[in-house]
Amino acid sequence: MITTRGYVSIVLGVVVGILGIIPLLHQFGIIGFTLPTLPGLIMGMLLVAGGIFLLIDSVHEIHMRWVSVVLGIIVIFMGVLPTLMFMGVIGFSLNFIPEFIKNVLYVLIGIFLLFGAGD
Repeated sequence: MITTRGYVSIVLGVVVGILGIIPLLHQFGIIGFTLPTLPGLIMGMLLVAGGIFLLIDSVHEIHMRWVSVVLGIIVIFMGVLPTLMFMGVIGFSLNFIPEFIKNVLYVLIGIFLLFGAGD
């Protein structure tokens, strides 16, 4: 039976996964459209929420526990840094990471959130 945590993980997994897979399909020329860029604050909040739920889901997982923990920490880091830079707290950003790598990470995040939802 899926709990409320599971449903939230499913929704976050689908949303973050779509935010990664559609730009990747567009880059490969499979589809002719892409999604508009989300504002940094909204994307940051989605990533932080996804990272937190990855950490929560990792407590209930058996086989992929440490992968979920590491990915959750990376995702929280990716969500918090742009927000802190936007607020003027820090002076650097993650602009050196190519969009392709970010989109692949979004797809992985979505997959792991979907895996963590079903326990």
